[in-house]
Amino acid sequence: MNDRASDHLKRTDLSNGYAEEYGEAALRGLPYIAFLGAALYAGFAIFDVLTHSSEEMAWRISVSVIPALALLAVGLIARSRLTNSRNAPTLALCAGIIGQCAPLATIAYSRHEIDLVYFMLIMAAGGALLFRRIQLFVMLATSVIFFGVSIGLLNLSADDEGDWLAAMVVALGLALAIFVAQRAAVRRYADAESKLSFLAGHDPLTGLLNRGGLEIRSSALLALAQREKRSVFAVFIDIDGLSNINNAHGHLAGDLVISEIAVAATRLVRAADLVARWGGDELVIIGLGEGPDPDRVEAVIRADVTIALQNSEIDGSVSAGLSTLEGESASASALIHLADAHMYERRLLRRSAQKLT
Repeated sequence: MNDRASDHLKRTDLSNGYAEEYGEAALRGLPYIAFLGAALYAGFAIFDVLTHSSEEMAWRISVSVIPALALLAVGLIARSRLTNSRNAPTLALCAGIIGQCAPLATIAYSRHEIDLVYFMLIMAAGGALLFRRIQLFVMLATSVIFFGVSIGLLNLSADDEGDWLAAMVVALGLALAIFVAQRAAVRRYADAESKLSFLAGHDPLTGLLNRGGLEIRSSALLALAQREKRSVFAVFIDIDGLSNINNAHGHLAGDLVISEIAVAATRLVRAADLVARWGGDELVIIGLGEGPDPDRVEAVIRADVTIALQNSEIDGSVSAGLSTLEGESASASALIHLADAHMYERRLLRRSAQKLT
C-alpha cells in the first residue's frame, strides 16, 4: 500500500472516529440541553403571564408551553433505549428546530418585538445542540428565514431592523462559538481515545501489533479465510543473539536492532498481512496464502538491518519458520505453534551444518 493510500485510510478512520464521537457526545448531552430548552420556554410562559394582556395570554402561553413539553419529551426520549449514538444528532436537530420555530408563531399572532429576544436566547443556547456541520447549516438557514419573516411581520423601522440584525449576529456568534468549542472538545477526546486504543493493541517500541492486538486482528483474517476457503500462513521470526547484543552493546542497541528488524519485516509483507511483536525477541507474521520462504525472510532482514545499522559487529541475523493451514482448520495459536516449531527445527539443522563444516 502506498503512502497516499495509507494516509487516506488513516484520515477516513479518523473521520469515522470523529463522527462516532459526535454521536456519543449528542447522546450524552442531548437530555440536559433539551431539558434546558424546556426550562427556557417555561420561563417565557411565566414572563408572558406577568407582562401581557389577558386577550393574548392563552395563545402566548400555549406557544411557550407546547415547545416546552415537546423539548421535555425529546429529553426523555434521549434518555431512553430508543436513542443511540447514530440517531442522537438527528434528534438534537429536531429539538433545535422545535425551539427555533415556536417564537415565529408568537410573532405571527401578537406582533411583539420581545419574541425576537426569545428567539435570540433559543438560538444562542441551540449552539449546544449542534454536533455536525449539517446541523449548523440548517440552523443558519432557519435563522435567516426566521429573521426575514419576523421583520416583515413586525413592520420595523430601518433603525430597528439594524439593531435586531446586530443582535441576531451576536446570537449566531455565540451559537457558533459553542459549536466550535464543542467540536474541538469532542476531537480532543476522540484523539486521546484513539491514541489509548492504539497503545493497547500495539507495541510501543516497534509500533507493530502486540500479542493482544494480533489475537484480535487475526480473528477477522481467519474468518475471511474460512469464507473464501483460502489457506493461511504464519511466519515466526526469532532474533539471533539478542541477549548477547544487549550485554555487549547495551539495551539501547538491542532496542535499535529490534526496531530495525521490525521495519525490515514489514517490507516483506503485503498491506493485508499482520505483523506483530510476539515476545521480547520474537516477531510473527500472519496472512492469506502460502507465505514467504523462510530463507528469503532471513536473508532480506539480515541485509536490510546490516545496512541500516552500519555496524559490522551487529549483523541483524534472525531465524524464521513457516506454517500453512487451510482456512477451515486454521487458528492463530496453531499456526504460530507450528511456525515456531519449524523455526527451531531449521535453526538446529543450520547449527548442525555449521559444526560439520
